Amino acid sequence: MLNLNSVADLQNIIRDEISESSILEYKEKFVLKPDSPVSTKRSRKKRELAEEDKKEFAKDISAMANSNGGTVIYGIAERENEEGRKIPVRLKPIKNYEMDKDRLARLILALITPSINFNITYIADDKEDGGYFVVNIEKSDTAHQNVIDKCYYHRKDALSVKMEDYAIRDVMNRGKNPKVDLAFRLIRTKHYPINFEFEFKEKESEAREKLLKEGGYSYSLAYRLVNEGQVLGKYINFFIYIPDDIIIKGNHKKENGFTIVSGNNKTDSSLFVEAKKSMQGEVFEPLLPGMRSNEITISLELFDEVIDDQLYIEYEVHADNANCQRKRILLSRLECLNTEGNNWKEWEENSPQLLQAIKNAIDNNQIL
Repeated sequence: MLNLNSVADLQNIIRDEISESSILEYKEKFVLKPDSPVSTKRSRKKRELAEEDKKEFAKDISAMANSNGGTVIYGIAERENEEGRKIPVRLKPIKNYEMDKDRLARLILALITPSINFNITYIADDKEDGGYFVVNIEKSDTAHQNVIDKCYYHRKDALSVKMEDYAIRDVMNRGKNPKVDLAFRLIRTKHYPINFEFEFKEKESEAREKLLKEGGYSYSLAYRLVNEGQVLGKYINFFIYIPDDIIIKGNHKKENGFTIVSGNNKTDSSLFVEAKKSMQGEVFEPLLPGMRSNEITISLELFDEVIDDQLYIEYEVHADNANCQRKRILLSRLECLNTEGNNWKEWEENSPQLLQAIKNAIDNNQIL
């Protein structure tokens, strides 16, 4: 789901020509019309149009919930590009008299059953008498029906289509399986120059030696397992794919230019160090609903103050009989915790004896 809170955010989407997909759809306007009393042939026509428009409205929203969740933005015109994909072209604010946030929420609740989880962000346009509606829809643990035509829909690429029986059953079984994912964040450390001579115990990369001697920034990738569902996860395995050129060398498997960091929820895993090992051997530590594992960090070969916005990692999570979670994440989009390393100059001024002990340990190859 997209985090959009301003007109500038919407303009960035247009600038970047982000196309419609299974999790994103643009709507130029609301085509909903008020129902008219059935008194004339013309008024009956209006009512039929209103029902058809409501069906289309509910279809688009429910299809997102029945798939992987997503975002529908009202107030953006789109066109088809040379590749046949719809891209945004301009903002078209929804007039205040056409729709408001409360009415939109009531429509969603009234036209889809059972109710879905969603939130609506209204972005006012100061230059117009109106604004834009961003509807973020959560992936659901059950199937949702369009109350107008009694059908179920899901997303196929950028289209909302009717679901086959097997697809409906698959969605309804989501609630019977755990919803386990990996949560990531970056830890950025500012390093100060080391103001005394020393030799490295082991050969470091040129960039890391420069960092430790002259100061700068380093990064670690932190991750942990989280159970976001209502069913405990019994057997969990995961694989994180990190580009070879940004991870410090280790005893990890490599494949197609990626280093594969893998793990599970066995009690001897560092993710579950507090769990006790069975006398019969290794066992799996269940991950209860709402719980998280311990956090693990991996040092990265990244030393710039700002992360390149093209760098990404991929990962997959397997938990019991649930569908495999496969995702790609841009590192620049992750939460970043800023920390500081040792300020050697302050140590020299405030703790000269401790600094001398550190120097001696370095000289004796006891640290670094």
